[in-house]
Order: sequence, then structure tokens, then C-alpha cells
Amino acid sequence: MIKNFTYLQNTKKIILIIFISIFPFITSFFVNVTYTKKNVTQIKTHVTKSKIQVSFIAYCLLND
Repeated sequence: MIKNFTYLQNTKKIILIIFISIFPFITSFFVNVTYTKKNVTQIKTHVTKSKIQVSFIAYCLLND
């Protein structure tokens, strides 16, 4: 039971790491597609904020 549980935790961590590494690319892609150049600086700050949030969440989850 305990071995399976640790294995599950490790799998969750791996999935999280993969998702977190892909997430910023997805957001920046959608930002590039949907917005005009007028709002670029505003969007860049938003993307940076989301990157920071995601990395913070990842840090919290990985250090359980």
C-alpha cells in the first residue's frame, strides 16, 4: 500500500511538472492569437504573473 502511494505521489509530481512547463507556452500562444499589439505590455505582465503563480503552486505541491 505504502509503495503504491509513494508511486502515485511521484506520478502526480511528474504530471504537474510537465503541465507547468507547458502552461506558459499555451498562455502566451493564446495571448498572441487573441490580442492586438496595443495591449502587448499589459498582456506580457499578465503572462509573467501567471508564470509566477504556477511556479509557486508547483513549489508548494512538490514540497509536501
